[in-house]
Amino acid sequence: MCSSDLRKVDARELELVATGAKSSTMVRKLKAVIEQEIRGVESVKVRRRKGGKAFFSVRVRSRASDFASDLESKTYEGFSVEVDDVTRSKVVVALKR
Repeated sequence: MCSSDLRKVDARELELVATGAKSSTMVRKLKAVIEQEIRGVESVKVRRRKGGKAFFSVRVRSRASDFASDLESKTYEGFSVEVDDVTRSKVVVALKR
């Protein structure tokens, strides 16, 4: 998707579920990469953490599948991200050390 395509796509709210979120540091690093390095992201909020899972609300100007691909392609300090499931409004990823 080129920059002119981003203007044509309305922003949408996605739920991001990150399994394997064992520490606050991992959650902060993931949030920082989403905010700073993923194209089309307007906002990111950590909704809650429970049982090794972190739940985010992400407002993004792209399709969920494009967002998931971008997430998986980035480099994270101390862990990697693998996409487990993608629907129109939800992305589930696993954080791996």
